Amino acid sequence: MIKDKIPIWFWCTSVVVVIMLVYNLFQVDSRINMLALGILNIANAIRMWKKYRGSAIIFLIIGVLCAVLFFKYLFQ
Repeated sequence: MIKDKIPIWFWCTSVVVVIMLVYNLFQVDSRINMLALGILNIANAIRMWKKYRGSAIIFLIIGVLCAVLFFKYLFQ
C-alpha cells in the first residue's frame, strides 16, 4: 500500500512514459525505451529526494545513463 501521496506531476509523467512504452510495443525502437525510462527515473528521483536520498541518487545515475545512451544512439 502506498502511504505517501503521489504528486499530480508525477502521475502525468508516468502516463506519458506509459504511452511511450505502449507505442514502443508496436514501433520497436530502443531510443524510445531509453528516453521513457530515463524520464521516469529522473522524475522518481525528484519525488523521492527528501526522504530517500540514497535511492534518489541511484535513480538519478540510472536516468543520466539512459539519457547519455539515448543521445549516443540519436546522433549515431
